[in-house]
Formats: sequence, C-alpha cells, structure tokens
Amino acid sequence: MKKSNKKRNPKMLIYVLLIVVIFMVSGYAILSQTIALSGTASADADFSIVWDNPVMSNNNGVNMDAPTLSSGDTVLNFNPVLQKPGSSVTVTVNVKNNGNLPAVITNITTTDPVSSDIIVTYSPSFSIDQTLAPGASIPVDITVEYDSDVEEAHSLSEDFGIIVEYSQEV
Repeated sequence: MKKSNKKRNPKMLIYVLLIVVIFMVSGYAILSQTIALSGTASADADFSIVWDNPVMSNNNGVNMDAPTLSSGDTVLNFNPVLQKPGSSVTVTVNVKNNGNLPAVITNITTTDPVSSDIIVTYSPSFSIDQTLAPGASIPVDITVEYDSDVEEAHSLSEDFGIIVEYSQEV
C-alpha cells in the first residue's frame, strides 16, 4: 500500500518554515548588533607665521630707524622719512613658520593706510599662495619707495606696519 503524500507536505512545510524562521532570527541578530567605539584624542597644534631678523639692506635718501617687530613678531614696523621722489629703502626679512602646521601665505597688508605717493613692493622670491612647512622660512625684500612720478616734491613721513596673512594648508 502506498503512503499518502498529504502527510509529507505538512512535515515539509514545517521544515521550510523552521528554516525561514532561523534565517530571519539570524539575520535580525546580525543586523541589529551595535558596535561601540570609545577613546580619546588630543591635538597640540601651533599655527604661527612671524617676521624674523629684519635688516636694512639698501637706503637711498631715506631717514629711517631700523624696522622693529611687534605683536609677537607678526607686525613689521616702518617709519621712513622719504626725502624726495625716487627715495627708497629696502629691508630684508624672513617670513618664518614658527608653528607645527603647514601654512599658506594669503596676503600681505599694511596696518594703516599708506600715502598714495608711497609704493611698497616685495621681492619676486616671495609670492601669495606659497606654502611654508613647519620651521621653514623665506627671505623677503620689502622696498618702500617715494613714487618718482610725484611732481610736487616734499619730504614724506609715514609710520606703518606690514602684516603677513596666512591660512592653514588644506
């Protein structure tokens, strides 16, 4: 006598359901686990660009004391008395990264407005968007000149500072 297939189907269905439930429970357990990470971090970063060792390297008809540094060496102070159009003074100074992070030079500005008869230029070896590595320095020649195109000559005196602006290398 033959066994009925009807009895096997319910057993097979129970096995299939049992396997499906086991897979679902396993999947839920695997997907619902939480990973917890903990720890501490600290950063000791120094971000500092300064002027270093200013020296007058050329003086053509200018009365001026040696330039000075102020505000933690971030401002280079000039006080030239330019005698006549064409008079100029050049100061050689280093721009130095005293920090431990690379820095990008973004601009050079004066602390105060300067007369339109005064031209301030920087040596070609120095450029905006230049990156300074930690501890590195770049020599810069800064020239302050009485515009030679000025027709009404008179002695011109100015007090101003020069600042290097910088940002963190990205």
